[in-house]
Amino acid sequence: MTKWPGSNDNETLRRQQIIVDSVIKSGGGKKILNVGDTKKGYITRMFESRGFDVTTIDIFDDADIIMNFDGKEFPNALKNKFDFAVAGEVIEHVVYTDVFLGQIYKCLKPKGVFVFSFPNICCLKNRVKMIFGKFPTYGAAKLDHPDKHKDDKFHVRDFNLEKIKEFLRAHRFKVKNVSTNGVYVRDVLLLPGSICPPTLGNQVIITAAKS
Repeated sequence: MTKWPGSNDNETLRRQQIIVDSVIKSGGGKKILNVGDTKKGYITRMFESRGFDVTTIDIFDDADIIMNFDGKEFPNALKNKFDFAVAGEVIEHVVYTDVFLGQIYKCLKPKGVFVFSFPNICCLKNRVKMIFGKFPTYGAAKLDHPDKHKDDKFHVRDFNLEKIKEFLRAHRFKVKNVSTNGVYVRDVLLLPGSICPPTLGNQVIITAAKS
């Protein structure tokens, strides 16, 4: 068992680093739309330290564009402007998944790349929990008792890899790469992402290109 160094939330740090690495490996331009993050966010700071031009869009005051983007069109000024769009742990908070993916598609330049992550409802940890009649971690149905499940109270959708791919195909995205941060239990890494099938990992990270 290995602890991911330098963080009190190893699982989140590892997932965020994979997003950054996936963009860098994809090559191409330097303009990034970072959805669901602010100018002070970890992913934003990591990209800016590498010379990327980052525009953030979120509901919080310290984003470049402040708006509730769930079910709404992004500003016209963002259309066909970005080489990359990134969204770390956002899509499970969005009610109108189709609208969201459609707006991401419009904001990307031709052959632009969308890199995003989501909690895998079918991860190994959840499969074991459900054998014993336990409710899966990350489950959107925990909204029924948000006071008992503060980490998950804003999740409104559950996704696995198959369902995400279905949505991406419907919006003309071509999946280029799938990875995972691995299997974590209580912030301890049990199975590294390098050897873990993405379908079993806690979080799944997708790289998809605009077709």
